[in-house]
Amino acid sequence: ALAPTDATDVREVASAAPEPSSVPPAPEPKAAPEPKAAVDVVVPDAVPPVATPARARPKREDSGLARGFLNKAPKKAKKTDSTKPEVRPQTTTPAVAETASASEEIAREEQAGVRFFHACDFREAKGCFERMRRKANEAQLGKEEGQAYRLLANALDKLNTPTEEIHSAYKEAMRLAHKHDDMQLSFNVLTGMGSHEVRMENLEDAEHLYFQSLMLAKRVLSSHEEAIAEGNLGVCLGQMDGRRAECLEHFQKAIKLHDGSNSHSVVTLLANYASALCADERYQEAQGQYEAALKLARRIGDRRVEINILTNLANLCENVLSLPEKARLYRAALKGHAEGKEICAICLDSLENGRPQIVLQCNHIYHSDCFEGVLSSESESRSRCPQCRNSHSSFAAA
Repeated sequence: ALAPTDATDVREVASAAPEPSSVPPAPEPKAAPEPKAAVDVVVPDAVPPVATPARARPKREDSGLARGFLNKAPKKAKKTDSTKPEVRPQTTTPAVAETASASEEIAREEQAGVRFFHACDFREAKGCFERMRRKANEAQLGKEEGQAYRLLANALDKLNTPTEEIHSAYKEAMRLAHKHDDMQLSFNVLTGMGSHEVRMENLEDAEHLYFQSLMLAKRVLSSHEEAIAEGNLGVCLGQMDGRRAECLEHFQKAIKLHDGSNSHSVVTLLANYASALCADERYQEAQGQYEAALKLARRIGDRRVEINILTNLANLCENVLSLPEKARLYRAALKGHAEGKEICAICLDSLENGRPQIVLQCNHIYHSDCFEGVLSSESESRSRCPQCRNSHSSFAAA
């Protein structure tokens, strides 16, 4: 589901009497003139001014406007004691300062959680997002709390948490997004929910959620969000029979739309597009997209995507393109990521025997045929690592 003149009071103020456009010359003096009140006029230089005795002007009642502005005595400068330090007024109230402090703590927890997430340490990420949610709730920062719920749901999904708990977190995030009219958060929640449905192989539900996110992006968001939605639709349709052509069209639209502002989204998009090209047997194009994605993943330090790209490149070069030297280079790089995991935990044979390998998002490495054999023998979900039971999806939607 999709979530979205001040009148100014102008008063006319009466001004002083209009200034005369010209001043007539003073009249000729007469004998024994009756004393009159002095009149301030400007006379020509050729006519001397008439000397008349001054008389006090009668006291008149000032209007409120005059008392307030026109007849106000000039303010006297306050004397300051140079020996005493100047006391400046307090610019922020304690409540504002407390809110700012809470916002900084929330931002730190979010940044740390995102780093853990991209490093595949989903449990640490979950802890950061839970603290972020609690701090936002205590500070009554609804938008930040909604963001925390959304990120927490993403981490729970990677940890293979029961679907009810994941849905509950997404539902609360969407409620807060609607309450605060936060369209960006609404988009992110729809995207996360779609990714979960892809993982659960509910592809029609995922397509519906991704399509909603695309419509929202086109109406009120930017081309960056539109590119993400197009790429996600490509991922989804690529797994549905007879829709591969549509899948590639969505990927191509996404690549044209992407503004590059989020490098993690770009590298995931390129890797997913390469996978779709492989499925369409366009192997040379796929290799080029994988290598572009690998270069970007290394530059931004996205280890999770880098490991998946290296695995796919190694298998592609070895089994399809007949490029054994390149395949060995990619497997050597994978070994550096394995951190001592040099044997397949299923067959206990060495991972250096040249057999194709698969590296999961949790960084556990297996021989591809061993891993496929375990999956085929399991009656439960086919998306779990045999060791840690985490998701083994090659790529998550952006």
